[in-house]
Amino acid sequence: KHLILFGDPGSNSWIAKALPSLPVAWTPEAIRLGGLARPAADHAPALIARSPLAPDRYLVINSGHTFHEAEFAAFNYLLFPRLGDWAVMKSTGNADSWTPEAERFPEEVIGAGYFDEAWR
Repeated sequence: KHLILFGDPGSNSWIAKALPSLPVAWTPEAIRLGGLARPAADHAPALIARSPLAPDRYLVINSGHTFHEAEFAAFNYLLFPRLGDWAVMKSTGNADSWTPEAERFPEEVIGAGYFDEAWR
């Protein structure tokens, strides 16, 4: 009933269709979200918002898991996202060569926050 979407506007037609009505600007060059503007080449948004395709549902855009090896090695009660409604993530290394044995996944949260009651 709710949509959980992975990819970007160029690889996922559902993201491309919903994007004009979402509180994020996402082009091949840049991402603008929550007052942040970052290059799209090494940044990705993660967000939940009211779906413009079905206003009584949610739409989630994610680039992958929000938990990695360190979190899974800890207690299960710690496994909940701490990002709010939106976040901008930056790839800080070569994610293609990452393995589960690595200490951390090569990404960092650049900014995160909450939308207002109008999802802006």
